[in-house]
Amino acid sequence: MTLTPGRIVLYRLSVQDAEVAREIDISAKADEIVPAIVVRVWGDTRFSGQAFLDGVGSIWLSQVEEGDQRGQWQWPTRQ
Repeated sequence: MTLTPGRIVLYRLSVQDAEVAREIDISAKADEIVPAIVVRVWGDTRFSGQAFLDGVGSIWLSQVEEGDQRGQWQWPTRQ
């Protein structure tokens, strides 16, 4: 698949992401996987965009790298 603006990917929250979420009164934990929408693409595997949290909040992601660790994104699996 090609990373392009508007695509939805899965993002694994980092410890810092969970702390930011708590600051806006959203319950989130590091390692939680949430949907994110790509706004700007940086190369083949990095993007900036919004991660959507459970509730009325979202957090901005800046130049996130593809991978399976905290603070990284992956393609959703097709079922």
